[in-house]
Amino acid sequence: MSETQKITWFYGIVILFIALLMLALKQGQDWMMFSGFGLLFFILSIFEYNKVLLFIAFITPLSIKIFLADNLGSKMPVEPLMMLLTGGFLLKLLVDKNYDTKILKHPVTLFILLYLLWMLITTMTSEIPFISFKNFIFTLLIVVTFYFITSVLFKEFKNIGSFVWMYVTGLCIAVVYILYQHSAYGFSQPSSYYITKPFFVDHTVYAASIAFFIPLVLVWAYEKDLYKTNLMRCIAACVAVLLLVAMLYSYTRAAWLSLAGALGLYIILKLRIRFSTMVIMTFIACGIAYGFKDNILARLKQNQTVSSQDVSQHLKSVSNVSNDDSNKERINRWASAYRMFKDKPWIGFGPNTYTFLYAPYQRSHQMTAISTNKGDVGGVHNEYLQQLIGSGLVGLFLFLGIIITVIYRSMRLYYTTTNKRVKYLCMAVLIGLFTYVVHGMVNNYLDQDKVSIPFWAFISILVSLDVYHSQRPNPTSSEVLES
Repeated sequence: MSETQKITWFYGIVILFIALLMLALKQGQDWMMFSGFGLLFFILSIFEYNKVLLFIAFITPLSIKIFLADNLGSKMPVEPLMMLLTGGFLLKLLVDKNYDTKILKHPVTLFILLYLLWMLITTMTSEIPFISFKNFIFTLLIVVTFYFITSVLFKEFKNIGSFVWMYVTGLCIAVVYILYQHSAYGFSQPSSYYITKPFFVDHTVYAASIAFFIPLVLVWAYEKDLYKTNLMRCIAACVAVLLLVAMLYSYTRAAWLSLAGALGLYIILKLRIRFSTMVIMTFIACGIAYGFKDNILARLKQNQTVSSQDVSQHLKSVSNVSNDDSNKERINRWASAYRMFKDKPWIGFGPNTYTFLYAPYQRSHQMTAISTNKGDVGGVHNEYLQQLIGSGLVGLFLFLGIIITVIYRSMRLYYTTTNKRVKYLCMAVLIGLFTYVVHGMVNNYLDQDKVSIPFWAFISILVSLDVYHSQRPNPTSSEVLES
């Protein structure tokens, strides 16, 4: 499309947008006003997709779920904006035909495409097709927007920082509001469970979202090669303190442990331990744990510490499987998932259907005071079991293939690149992503936009660094100051 044609299209649609708004104001028709704004965002998605993408990153932490009908809701305004952006960007591709195939040839992309294809197949064989189809569309929309479209944005190195800062800015606004509300209750533990609304469904999703960005802002504050200016490093340090305070008062044990896991990966990277060595060490640790499982279980049953407002007591309660209902219920859900897996090991029951189907697989001796047969309280509390039950062994292997390949390629990039900015950004994003790899062992939140969006965006950043920036020369001082 020539510049003249672009200008003609742009002004033509702007005039149509203004006409719609004027007509809507005159007639008092709200739907026409929304249509007008939708049209405006669609235009911007064609001509200025990068600005729309950055706006979505900013607004995501501030989005609110609105129920349109029974069991049918939408994250406003994020989901409509993603649909408009995807539609506009695809139209732009059809005209320009200039999408970089380097991303499509990357092994992580191949795993993602296979993962989406298999999810579509298991959606068609699902026990509850409507639920699975909703989940598939949601996942497809986020992957297209925050993996495939962002990879175009991230071809320019400075756009990575812009994207993350836009998201962090929106997150900080939400965090300040939540901490202010929480202060009225003396930062008590019971109030932390509901004080995060309306922006986050509960304190665990809130903490998981924050965990992604803590390693990033800490590295930005500490590493001079990313930001030479003291002002930017000071801002990053202040943001890090704010997010750490929010994490503390979330009272979310899983998120705290995910940061401990991130610290472990940081040590591995600093010691330059090879990926293969890390895998071998993991298998050995799992083998030892399995060999001494009876002894370990006996020790765990001796722990009587329950969750409380005291941080040390709260952490100790993580291993209490005797009288902590939260931990015992996880075991009940995992045991139910294992029985479901034995029924349908290869194709599963359909994406996101566990919550509605696990009740008959419970056993009375494992049920707790918070167990339910209604399918209305939580899921399997494990991202990997969620994939297994939804899409079977094939779905789980493809999902693990994405994660393992991302970690392997990112570690290789970190060890081999001579560009310090790429090196430290790669480390920070990988560690941030790893918080959810750990968190996913005890919770499953990829059906939540506040977790799913940073998860796929971080994968996009790491793949973009690997494809576009691994061979970049070291920047000049002026280039460092520009970001």
